[in-house]
Amino acid sequence: MIESTVKKEENPHLFHRQRLKERFLKQGAQSFDDKTLLELLLSFALPRVDTRPLAASLLDRFGSLSNVLSASVSELTKMEGIKQHTAILITMLPEISRRFITCETEYCLNFLDEVNTVKYFKGCFAGFKEERVMLFCLDSFGGLLEKKELHRGSINSASFSMRLITEAAINNSCSNVILAHNHPNGSAMPSNEDIYTTQRIAAALLINDINLVEHYIVAGDRCTPIMKNMPERYGNRG
Repeated sequence: MIESTVKKEENPHLFHRQRLKERFLKQGAQSFDDKTLLELLLSFALPRVDTRPLAASLLDRFGSLSNVLSASVSELTKMEGIKQHTAILITMLPEISRRFITCETEYCLNFLDEVNTVKYFKGCFAGFKEERVMLFCLDSFGGLLEKKELHRGSINSASFSMRLITEAAINNSCSNVILAHNHPNGSAMPSNEDIYTTQRIAAALLINDINLVEHYIVAGDRCTPIMKNMPERYGNRG
């Protein structure tokens, strides 16, 4: 009894957190609402702080658990009670989750199957706040040989380096590649520049007997294959 009293005085939140952990072990994360789950997460970075009001403040500030996890370190540290240590823990979670999801599927996925590939790309680009261009080198059966980030930041036609694309394809001895890039805060519909860039890359790759299978644009839960619609809808500049 004396030992329990001492521990409670040292950390008055200890027993409440222990109950949360026991509930997590018995019932799983699905038994928690967003606020309580965030409270438990914060407790690992702030072991001596009552994280209940902080979890509520974060949800009020950012609007949802998803937005909290997608926030940057600089955005999070503007909140009272959030230091860099805690902000890093929060911002690591989406990337860990993304890697878990993609690593579980990408090396057994047939990238020539559009339906499953679209699902994969939605997860692959989930949570990114900046534009990224990704190259996927495939074997003849649609299996992944290499995934390569070509560019990060504002995207234009120069972001699609023909040298990097060709080198990666040749180094992997592959004849099929897929390109994908995201529009974090925009539409999944291709711009005129997206269409022209796709046509230019496809034509240049053919010189090296490399087939551009598709070029996908991802925006949130939407994913558009450019080449599938390009001949009928956009015409051909080539």
